[in-house]
Amino acid sequence: MHQILSNMPENIMGIKIINDVTSEDVDAVIMQLSNSANVQDNIRLMIEFEDFTGWPVDTHHKMAGFMLNHRDPIKRIALVGRKDDPSVLERMLSMVPGLMMERFADKKTAQAWLMEDDNYWTVDPTRYEGTVRQPKDMRILIVGAGVAGLTLASMLQQRDMSPVVVEDAPEFGSIGYVIILMSAGSRVLKGLGGYEAVQEHGVQVQSYDIATTDGEILRQHGVADWYAPLFGNSYSIYRPTLVDVIKNTMKDQSVIRMGTTVDTIEQTNEEVNVTFSDGTEDTFDLVVGADGLHSRMRELVFGDVEMSYSGLRGWAWWGEKNDDFDNRALEYWGNGGAFGLYPTEDRLCIVGVIRADEDEDDSAEHRKSLIRKHFKGWGGKVDYGLDQLDDMDAKDIFHDAFYYGNQPHWYHGRVVLAGDAVHPFSPISGMGASMAMESAAVLAEELCYVDSQFIDQALRKYQERRKFRVTTLQEQARRFEDVVTSGNSIVESLRYFSVGHIDNGPVHHFLARIPYQPV
Repeated sequence: MHQILSNMPENIMGIKIINDVTSEDVDAVIMQLSNSANVQDNIRLMIEFEDFTGWPVDTHHKMAGFMLNHRDPIKRIALVGRKDDPSVLERMLSMVPGLMMERFADKKTAQAWLMEDDNYWTVDPTRYEGTVRQPKDMRILIVGAGVAGLTLASMLQQRDMSPVVVEDAPEFGSIGYVIILMSAGSRVLKGLGGYEAVQEHGVQVQSYDIATTDGEILRQHGVADWYAPLFGNSYSIYRPTLVDVIKNTMKDQSVIRMGTTVDTIEQTNEEVNVTFSDGTEDTFDLVVGADGLHSRMRELVFGDVEMSYSGLRGWAWWGEKNDDFDNRALEYWGNGGAFGLYPTEDRLCIVGVIRADEDEDDSAEHRKSLIRKHFKGWGGKVDYGLDQLDDMDAKDIFHDAFYYGNQPHWYHGRVVLAGDAVHPFSPISGMGASMAMESAAVLAEELCYVDSQFIDQALRKYQERRKFRVTTLQEQARRFEDVVTSGNSIVESLRYFSVGHIDNGPVHHFLARIPYQPV
């Protein structure tokens, strides 16, 4: 006889074989495996034997044929409790390409082996044994109270769902930089009811100007004239202000727990068990990692995911508001870097970006001198921006190296990533916040159509809807950044010619593609 083992970790399917096995038992096992293989891409199978007397001879071809047809989803088989010589079936299965099979004396060792090199699995609804919760009752944890996390929380609350939000920072702070919120992001705020607040606290960008390092203005893009009538206004806004705008669209802000993050996560097919940094524990149907570029959730769930260094690092600091920049963003594109000045509600944000080695010394004591050294001699308003460093404490200057993520999978069981945790953009592209808000909106929508048993359908569709768009825009952004910061004299000459003399040049095409690509 056989029985399906319950409470198996993650994507391990457990089967116990006791005494004699009939052809009907084998057919039932094959049916169960087939159902799982239709919904899972990475199955690990553990077969435990007790007083086993052998496989029926007429079932060898059934099992071998099934494994050959499903060699992609079924990756590993652990046999527990077998001490006799390998059977004919074992020898047959050992020849299936890509299938790994080992014998073990105990289940604990077998499970550890099955879970090796396993950074992706999907919930199997055919083996769900928990209480089925409808969308309004699902227990959802959002880790990170930034742009993506709060957008998702607000949208779920609109649908009468009750997520819990945890944020590592002890309070909503004042550290950040300017965000250019394009129509791709601002339209999400229309759905949240926060668009009027962005209009009040942001600065509408009416002109986007590009200049050389000599101070010559190559192009004045009349954003208000050609972009806004087609796609909507763009706003320059302080990041913490945008976070406050999104937070204030929430029906219930008491669900946000500050100074708290996730220490450990354990998953089963039915739920996620979480231990928080304050020592408390809780259980959820879904956990969303929206904790930014240096995501702790990504590390906990996916391990050490390799991030691709863009070759760029940058700084942002603040200066006095200047009439020259009312409703105007001004960028200088130079040899190996770029320099920008952007208006916000009450201050001017200055941003410097350079091409640098990943381990470039950016300690506080060297930060101001490094910035001045690189942009020394640039013309136009660059000196004005550098002068604003005088009153800044170097520790208050926002600084970071820019990375891209390249994960094949955005979710692992019942844990899914969103925003910069899974698809970061460098600030020079101006798309990170808008893409994070779009992803949160899509995830919220898909979660409304499933219950806790079929959570994988929402996560799979979320990834399918977002991944192509995001990776396409990331690649376009990389090419854009290479052009903006190129240190090659030939590329620099072509860049200046293209921007200065081609009416509908690369900037127009880059911005105009975004609103009409599928979300």
